[in-house]
Amino acid sequence: MNGVTNQTAGPLDIPCSSALPFTRKSDGTDEPVTVQTMFSTEVVRSSDSDGRLAVYVFPVGEHHAYRGAPLHLHHEQDEWIHVLGGEFVAEVGGERMRLRPGDSLLMPMKVPHRWSVAQDPHCGAIHLYTPAGLMETQWASVAQSEDPKNQEARKAEFERHGLTLLGESLNKEEIDRTL
Repeated sequence: MNGVTNQTAGPLDIPCSSALPFTRKSDGTDEPVTVQTMFSTEVVRSSDSDGRLAVYVFPVGEHHAYRGAPLHLHHEQDEWIHVLGGEFVAEVGGERMRLRPGDSLLMPMKVPHRWSVAQDPHCGAIHLYTPAGLMETQWASVAQSEDPKNQEARKAEFERHGLTLLGESLNKEEIDRTL
C-alpha cells in the first residue's frame, strides 16, 4: 500500500532564490515559467517520457505554512513525495504522518490523500506522478478557491485533470497534532 521511507543521506538544499522557475520542453531545453505555482519547477514533463512520468520540484525555500493539497484521489496516477527540507504532514487512506527531510511517501492511485506544509514555512520536496496524466496541464485558479460558492467549479476542475476532490486541506489543528 503506502509507505514512508527514510533515506540516510542528508537532504538536498535547492534554494528558491538561486534558480529561476522553469519547465522542461519536449526538445530537452528549458523555458521560464510565467505563472508561479506551488510546483514552479517541472523537471520531467510527460512529453519527456511518453506520458509515463511527470516530476516537479517544490524548491527548498519559504512557502506558506499550513497550506497544501485538499483531500483528493487520482483515478490513474500514483503520487510520490520526497522531502528535501522542512516538514510536511500527509494523510493517505486515513492514516496521518509527519514527513521530515529524507522521508518519501507513496500516495497510490484511487486512495484518498492530502498533504500540507507543516508549521515551518522553510521547506521543499520533489513530487512525482506516474503515469503523468494531466497533472502538468494548466489548472484554472478556481482549483485553489476555498469559497463555498465555487465548490462545484472546483470539483469540475479536479475531474478535468483526472482527480476527484473529496474534502478540504489539513487544518492547523490537524497538522499541529501530528507527531
